[in-house]
Amino acid sequence: MIAGLLGGLEGHDSPSVADCFIHVAVIYQDQGKYKEALEMHTKALKNKTHIYGGDSHLDVAQTRENMAYIHYKQGHYDQALEIYKSVLEAMIRVCGEDSLGVAKSLSGIGNVLGDMGKRGACSPPKGS
Repeated sequence: MIAGLLGGLEGHDSPSVADCFIHVAVIYQDQGKYKEALEMHTKALKNKTHIYGGDSHLDVAQTRENMAYIHYKQGHYDQALEIYKSVLEAMIRVCGEDSLGVAKSLSGIGNVLGDMGKRGACSPPKGS
């Protein structure tokens, strides 16, 4: 029902439309409807990528991070890890190494690796 209501918004590229898709995605996510949540995030990502001209924008990286989290919640660890790593690269590029976005991406990577049983991969490098 909700997706049908938003169907008329597709093709209207604006941050507000993308935010509508994200809000609906969060509702679906809270209901455990991960497939629907990913569909809404994908629509938001398409919108934001078009608005901002690629993935070198904070909003695009955050949307991708939301998608990684959904994959993580579903136990799709390889997909989640791949997305989190690319989001980390984008966050470093967009926000700098000492940003909250980088810390959040590293936390997501650590959670995935931990649940995969690769806790040693989460350790900081020696000398840090």
